[in-house]
Amino acid sequence: MTHVQPPDPVAQLFQRARAALAAATVLAEVTRANRQAARAARAPIIARAELIRASQTARLMARLQTMPVIEQAKGIIMGQSGCTAETAFDMLRQASQRSNVPIREIAASIVTKAAERSSTPVGPTATRAMPVAADHEHADADAGEPTA
Repeated sequence: MTHVQPPDPVAQLFQRARAALAAATVLAEVTRANRQAARAARAPIIARAELIRASQTARLMARLQTMPVIEQAKGIIMGQSGCTAETAFDMLRQASQRSNVPIREIAASIVTKAAERSSTPVGPTATRAMPVAADHEHADADAGEPTA
């Protein structure tokens, strides 16, 4: 009769530990791969969100740069035609649509032409010689009229 030795409990413990370590290693690699895949899947979404944010910022910056020119053109139109700011903008918009030229370019053309016709500078840096109250009093006094 052959005698069967009982399994060594320590050897069994080590064998189970090695199997558990191997399973844990595989699980960790799968988890790492899944995380990388999830990051890669989110990357285009994140990139698109950043592109949209950058695009919105660029549009706002462009608008801030063109707004003064459009406002100046509206003022010129209002001064020449006696219309409201809303009507002046509607006129710019309609001209833009008819000619298929951006409003900012039409406005810049109007401001440039007005500046060429004028001997005084046009724009936010232009200063107006506004008479002060004292000048009116002297003019009135010189005309022989009583001052108020």
